[in-house]
Amino acid sequence: MRRVSIGIAVSWFWLCGSALAEELPAVLMIATGGTIAAVADGQGAYVSGELSPEVLVTAVPALAEMARLETQQLVSIGSQDMTPVIWLQLAKAIYQARQSEPDRAIVITHGTDTLEETAFFLDQLFPTGAPIVLTGAARPATVPGADGPANLLDAVRVALSADSRQRGVLAVKAGQIHAARQVSKRRAEGVAGFESPNGGPLGRISGGQVRFFRAPERLTQADLEPDLIHELPAVAIVHVHAGASSELLSVLPDLGYKAVVLAGVGNGNASAGMLATLGNLREKGLAVVRSSRSAAGWVSANVEIDDVALGFVAAADLPPAKARILLMLLLAFDVEFDRYQALFNQTRPIDWPQLAEP
Repeated sequence: MRRVSIGIAVSWFWLCGSALAEELPAVLMIATGGTIAAVADGQGAYVSGELSPEVLVTAVPALAEMARLETQQLVSIGSQDMTPVIWLQLAKAIYQARQSEPDRAIVITHGTDTLEETAFFLDQLFPTGAPIVLTGAARPATVPGADGPANLLDAVRVALSADSRQRGVLAVKAGQIHAARQVSKRRAEGVAGFESPNGGPLGRISGGQVRFFRAPERLTQADLEPDLIHELPAVAIVHVHAGASSELLSVLPDLGYKAVVLAGVGNGNASAGMLATLGNLREKGLAVVRSSRSAAGWVSANVEIDDVALGFVAAADLPPAKARILLMLLLAFDVEFDRYQALFNQTRPIDWPQLAEP
């Protein structure tokens, strides 16, 4: 009789546990590799993307009490190997997930080296709807003091917060919440490597609570179907330094590049020789965008350089890597060049579905 009673009790607890689990909000975790999933050798070296997303989730028991997590391994790479092709694969996975469960939040684990680029790309496609949050780690998962578990827990907290909606794609690391357009990896190492130099973080996670510093924008843009982007054209970034040569610029058309972003000095500037070569490229049909290698600030048109006469575009607040992404999308949608400057100046997400209309 006692065994029967124990069996009934166990079954009751199991059924209750299953029912409670069904009541938890759903979160899709898409893993791409990175240091957050790395295994170290004990000598300071490590290999990124070695651990599965299931292992990462198991290392954070509190997640089971917060959400029903479904995991998906998209790729297993260090983010230095991230490519536009993988961006499109990731975008398609997100789009399909949102089509089937529109209210399900999404957390993406990612290497920190190019996390800001992936976040900005996704922010252009998915500016509204259920939150999309990227996170990573500075230390491998197998070393003492690994920061990945805390970052993953915070990312899920942010993804589940109602206050995270209407803020575009977010990046979460070291207790801070950053906007995709603003976030930048500012240190080669260290757990607190992310900053938002032109506006500061959007908020932070404190005492397990998600706290935003300002109200969200009320955005209305619809998701952009990734299948509308057949390919992302090749765009080069050329870095300016003292004594920089124009030779690299001259060969870009022969290498198949359709446009170039100048990582200029100061306000997106370069030597007279480089500017002349860029002018020649523009005459050949390549789009030219001037950004800055400086850590922060706004690159303005027609200050030291006559952008109107030369046909250049100033990148506004976008650093070179993000200016490249926006330029790739403008080229992909065959947007008229005369509209480029206004779209670079627009800090709100672009309504790509409208631009994509025939």
